[in-house]
Amino acid sequence: GIDLYVASRTRRDKEGRLDNKRSRLVVLAKSYEGYKTLIELITDANLVGYYYKPRVDRESLKEFNKDLICIIPSFNSELINALRLNDEEKAKEFLDFCNETYGEENVYLELTHHPEVEGHSDLMNKLVEFSKKHNAKLVAAHDVYYLTTEDREARQTLLSVQGTFGGGGLQSANEDFSFINTKTANEYFKDFPEALENNQKIVDGCNAEIELGKWYFPNIDIPEGVTYDEE
Repeated sequence: GIDLYVASRTRRDKEGRLDNKRSRLVVLAKSYEGYKTLIELITDANLVGYYYKPRVDRESLKEFNKDLICIIPSFNSELINALRLNDEEKAKEFLDFCNETYGEENVYLELTHHPEVEGHSDLMNKLVEFSKKHNAKLVAAHDVYYLTTEDREARQTLLSVQGTFGGGGLQSANEDFSFINTKTANEYFKDFPEALENNQKIVDGCNAEIELGKWYFPNIDIPEGVTYDEE
């Protein structure tokens, strides 16, 4: 799977101080065909959409959409950013786009538990109500940036080195994006059993079998009478 960067306009737009803004979308391969779709999608994101980061847009998402599961993140997705601004119409429009692109049965809204992040619990409450109103499936998830809570300082250092001096990129001094076990997940999402069950449904739906130990080369056309080495 890939945690994609989605261009704020199109992946071909590359204007300073405007097109460095981007949102997120997660796509997972359901099969080997889906895996090949991911390769096409990320190749295009690098060759066509690269601006600070590899980027996709709605055009490329529609073009490369075969055999994928879509998860709309709870942090910095187009849908969640719209709900944060109380723009339910825009959030619904993006959900409709994803349903049309991947099939309603393959689209999930990510539900996360971060009461230590200011405003996040209220935003998740909005997401739950939105999912009920528009018959969208929730999936329980937890972003993991480090294994233990003690490792948070290392991420703070990384953000500072990247230019976020003083660690301003962290949403809260008490944030916790460490790895959680099943017991903790069950406690966090005890009021949303269907969101936990959907984790297993996604696992069961991803059956990409990739043959290892075999070389795959692109089919490159060369002029007649010329060898590949000469070309």
